[in-house]
Amino acid sequence: MMRKMLYGMLLLGILLFTGCNKKPMDVQISASAKAEGVSEVVLYEEHGFTLNLKAVDSIEGNRKVYVAEIFNSTDKAFTIYMDEIVFNDIYVVGETEVFYMKPLEGCKNILEEMAITAYTEGIESIHSIEFHLSIRDENYQVIDDCLIDMDFVQPIVHAVDYNLYKDAKAETQILEENESVKLTLIEWGKNPDNNHVTAVVCIENASDQIIPATITGMMINGVYFRTTDKVNYLKPGQKCYAQSYLLENDIENAGIKSIEEVALMILSDEAQNTGTHNYVGGVWYPIQLSEKGVSEATLADGELLDNVDGIEVFYLGMDETQWSEGGYYTWNLRVVNGTDEHARVGWMDVFVNGVPYDQWKEEHPGCDLYIANGEVGANANRAVSINLSYDEKIARPEISFKFHIRSIGGSSVLGIGNETIFLMNE
Repeated sequence: MMRKMLYGMLLLGILLFTGCNKKPMDVQISASAKAEGVSEVVLYEEHGFTLNLKAVDSIEGNRKVYVAEIFNSTDKAFTIYMDEIVFNDIYVVGETEVFYMKPLEGCKNILEEMAITAYTEGIESIHSIEFHLSIRDENYQVIDDCLIDMDFVQPIVHAVDYNLYKDAKAETQILEENESVKLTLIEWGKNPDNNHVTAVVCIENASDQIIPATITGMMINGVYFRTTDKVNYLKPGQKCYAQSYLLENDIENAGIKSIEEVALMILSDEAQNTGTHNYVGGVWYPIQLSEKGVSEATLADGELLDNVDGIEVFYLGMDETQWSEGGYYTWNLRVVNGTDEHARVGWMDVFVNGVPYDQWKEEHPGCDLYIANGEVGANANRAVSINLSYDEKIARPEISFKFHIRSIGGSSVLGIGNETIFLMNE
């Protein structure tokens, strides 16, 4: 987050300079040919820097990975920004990549990896790249600011083949296809190498507008998991491979012993995005599983606090975490949606020790109260929590509130709690 904020501030500086525009060109090959291609090409070589793009052979599961390497032959430190990266004119593959270059390293310095899904209809090789490159000195003065668009003499290829997940429970399938977007599930299942359950979706922009593209959530046996990683913005005709994963431990901790139903929330239209801090929006798409386990109940085991039109909230208990200069209290709840409609659950009339939260916060500088809001899918449940942080030890307070239910976009109120809920000082 820090580096993204810094980069955003530095964009203002770019506007004060006339950026160069590297015209499309053929680039020289810097590695011997492999399978009618090469493993590495030079993308930039000026001001004492050399930037290479290289295919990496040793990778995980279903991904082909390309690494940007940069060499600094100067005696000064620099910061390199590489963003708006597009392969083969249509595949959007990365956010901003930032790397701080130390002087006189004498060896390669690697920016963050750029991963792309190995899929038969995806990238088998790279024959062109577009990206924005900015180089800044130790005082953040612009040394070079370029829009680079290159066609390669020979494509960049990998020397080895890559296998998809061995334990996948779902096969490739089209989730949605219309005049605006095509969503194709590439893979869903367990990666045997890292104990992740991973979803990969190819998102293709068939419209004439720029669209967001990301997987924002995963539902397993009716339990919601937020999985947002990043949002790509696709121009007309572009694609990206959105990847989202859960740790097996997270699934087990939710009480899930075997998997019977899976759905993905995918954001591919700006109208689906509410723009709120805790909710990034999207539409739920069920996945057809090729193998199913035996469904086991995952309902909450706790005290029922309220029930509003078929949506229940349970209290599961309280935790406390301390550190040297403070800590936080956590009240754990679970919301169970027994209806056939997706709902947006939030909180209202929040009091701390009988004092309205805003007023209580003014009286307790350094403390903050965070109440998780979010969507609960139809016939699903999700854990939520109320967290109160403090800079110095304070007595456990009493929290009171009502909860309210809104439509998926938050535009209309569907129901309000029957009574005020009190979470007592334990």
